[in-house]
Order: sequence, then structure tokens, then C-alpha cells
Amino acid sequence: MNENEFLTKVANTIKSVRYGNLSARLEPVKGYEDLTVSINRMIETLNDREKMITEYQSELQRRLQREKDFIAALTHDLKVPIVAQNNMVDFLLEGKFDEITGRQRTALENMQTSGRALFKMVQTLLETYKVNENGVQIIKETIELKPFIDRIIAQMPPSGFKITASYKCKTADADPFALERVLKNLIANALTHGQTDVEVKTSKLKGFVKICVIDRGAGVCAQDAQKIFDKYYHASKKRTSTGLGLYLSQQLIRAHGGEITLVQSNGTEFCIKLPA
Repeated sequence: MNENEFLTKVANTIKSVRYGNLSARLEPVKGYEDLTVSINRMIETLNDREKMITEYQSELQRRLQREKDFIAALTHDLKVPIVAQNNMVDFLLEGKFDEITGRQRTALENMQTSGRALFKMVQTLLETYKVNENGVQIIKETIELKPFIDRIIAQMPPSGFKITASYKCKTADADPFALERVLKNLIANALTHGQTDVEVKTSKLKGFVKICVIDRGAGVCAQDAQKIFDKYYHASKKRTSTGLGLYLSQQLIRAHGGEITLVQSNGTEFCIKLPA
């Protein structure tokens, strides 16, 4: 075999390796034994490293899955004692066991607020896990928006701020459980971070139903606005949430074929767009 033929074989072998064929080898050629052995050993080294990377990735995936399963099991198991505690606090506040003093009521009300916040965090973690593992299961139905949103507003915990609603669109096709989850999160965020009265507006665009939650607070800074829907991102410096509420809300609305957008003008406005 002359030199040109040998170089052609070398080039073809390297090209084959380049495209992922790590089983390619050069046959021994008289006069080029050392070079042939060196190239074959190089390919074997690449093959060994490829196997190591594959094994590492598999082990990493197994570890991540174990961590996810642990979080899911932990949050699921935590719900039971949290619910039991919250129910007991509610019973005490209602005077079902005995009369309570003013100081006791204040302490119990603080426990009630903390318990509800803790339950919300655990529930959000569990729902995010389910979304990541199984995707979002959406079952749409036609929702009468006025009674639906009025009921959600009535269920919001007392905050000292008013929540009002106006309706220019009467119905929306959506999963009622998913939409309720999203609206409660947006309204709660507006009350907590805006520290003002909150307004909910419905309207209709071409091909879409629009539901906006508006507060007149300080707004969201430009840096936070770019990342506000990212998983685990906290716009507030106070780590009092999981950083998953807006991420989960975005996933639920996207599963409808819609989107949530952040609009800032004299406050903060989150707008849900649902296909009409």
C-alpha cells in the first residue's frame, strides 16, 4: 500500500470517528505500524471516555430522580400535619373548645397566617413536581367569569386592601382548577408585593380572552422583570416563598395555549391570555 492510499484510509477512519463511530479501527499496514497503533489507541481512549460520560450521566439522572421523589414524598407527607394544625387553629379561633382572650386570639391569628402560607408553599412544591414529571393535564370547560372570579376574591384572606373586578368578557374556555390556581397566586402576589388595592379586569381581544390583575404599587425592577417567571426566582429579597408560584402559573396557562405577560405602568399588571 502506498502512502496516498494509507493516508486516505486514515482520513476515512478519523471521519468515521468524528461522526460517532468509535468502533472504527485501522488495519495494520506494513511500514506504518507505529502510526496505526497510535491512532487505534487514541480511538480506544475516546471510546472509554464516552462510556465514562454515559455512565456519569445515567448516575446523575438517577440521583436527580431520587431527589425529586424525595421532595414529592416529603411535601405530600407534610400536608397532613399542616392541614391538621391549621384546622385546630381554626377551631380554637371559632371558640369551639373554650373562650379565648384577646392576646390568645392575636397569637392564634398569627399562627393561622403562618400555617396557610406554609401549606401554600408545600402545595406549590408538590404541584410543580407533578407538572415536571407528568406534564399539565388540562380539562377545559366554559367558565362564567363573573361568579368564578367573584368567588375567588371572596376566598382571599383579609389583607386590609380592596379587591375589585370589572367584566367586559363574560366567559372563557379553561380548566377551572388551573385557572383558579393561577388567579389566586396573581392576586396574592399583588396584595403582598403591591401593598395597594387590587383590580381584576376581563376583556376580549381578537382570538383571546384577557384577564388582568393590577396593583398600583412600586412595580417590578427591570432586572427582576426579565426573570420573574423563572423557576425558583425570587423578585423579593425576602425568601418567604418557594419562587415557584409564577413559574407554575406560566406552565398552567401555556398548557391552555395561552401566555402570562408582565406589564408595568404606574404599578404592576399581570395579564393572562387564553384562546377564545
